[in-house]
Amino acid sequence: MTLRARLGWGLFAIALVLIVPLLISLKSLEQLYETSRILRDREFAASMLLGSFRERTDDARRGREDRCRDEHGEVQRSPQRREQELDAAEQPFHQS
Repeated sequence: MTLRARLGWGLFAIALVLIVPLLISLKSLEQLYETSRILRDREFAASMLLGSFRERTDDARRGREDRCRDEHGEVQRSPQRREQELDAAEQPFHQS
């Protein structure tokens, strides 16, 4: 084998040794990109769902507060809460 042939085979081997890791890393980068895109899409969807839940609970809370306001705009206590407070206030008198 001539010197030229050996040099040619040597350069081919070097190129092969450098190209194989390059192809493997390119494939890994493609997989990483796809995985990060899927995670981003899922995170966005979850964020939208949480925002929807938060909006619904805020609406429900506002509706409950609006129902509990009297004609002066003051928050009224619910009848159950009012009854609990009266029972708690009467208990010390019954124990004596």
